[in-house]
Amino acid sequence: MLILALCALWCIGAILIATDPGKESTRWASLMTFVGGLGFLSVIIDDTLRPYLSGHMNGVHTLDSFFQFLSRACTQTVQKVEI
Repeated sequence: MLILALCALWCIGAILIATDPGKESTRWASLMTFVGGLGFLSVIIDDTLRPYLSGHMNGVHTLDSFFQFLSRACTQTVQKVEI
């Protein structure tokens, strides 16, 4: 269900920027939807993807480390932009 929200946010951001890229408020609104989508992506990775991989791919620590790094990068990006 979260993946649908992620896709919806990013589609809304793409539509916003495609309709009127010259307006500053539209660019900011589009940026906020993309950053909000990164927050959703972080939750999807932490709550769905990593537990699935740890249960089905024993011994593949490199892939788990990559997704952990990606999740932390998304979270930090969201925190920096919201300040």
